[in-house]
Amino acid sequence: IEKSEIEQALNNLPGIIDSYVLTKELEDSTQLIGYIVLSEEGRKLEWYKEALLDKIPNYMVPAYLVQIKKFPLTFNGKIDDTQLL
Repeated sequence: IEKSEIEQALNNLPGIIDSYVLTKELEDSTQLIGYIVLSEEGRKLEWYKEALLDKIPNYMVPAYLVQIKKFPLTFNGKIDDTQLL
């Protein structure tokens, strides 16, 4: 699975300013988690998951979407995924 492909599909949805996808070990399995920064006109998170089904295969849709205000950054300006839950 190309996480960048999922991020691109998320970023093309209305109301999403930016996104980042991680894989995490949850509930004894590896899950995709999508972190999204929404504009004020953003929709409910479930709407985005359903909209993704029209863009990418079901197995690529993140199990969880988490809305955040901004991404935590490292000293080098990259997303610090260790700070994302």
